[in-house]
Amino acid sequence: MAAGEGREARSERLEPGDSLVVVSDGVLDAVGGRPDDLHRVWRVAAQAPSAAEAVAAVLEVTSGGEVDDDLTVLVLRRA
Repeated sequence: MAAGEGREARSERLEPGDSLVVVSDGVLDAVGGRPDDLHRVWRVAAQAPSAAEAVAAVLEVTSGGEVDDDLTVLVLRRA
C-alpha cells in the first residue's frame, strides 16, 4: 500500500473450513507481477489440507520466480 492511499476498516467472519491467505508483494513479483497472476497462489492454498501445507504450496509456486524481495505467506484456517 502506498502512503496516502485510502483505507477502509472491515470485518469478515471465517466459517469452518475457510482460510485467510495474506502474501507480501514479493510473492506477487515471483508469480508474474500482476494481480491476476495470484490466481495460482489462491488455488494451491485452497487445495491444501492444512494451513501449514498451504504455506508450503504457495512457496513452491513461487520457487521458480525471480525475486529481490521477501516471500512472506500467512495462512489462517478455521477448523
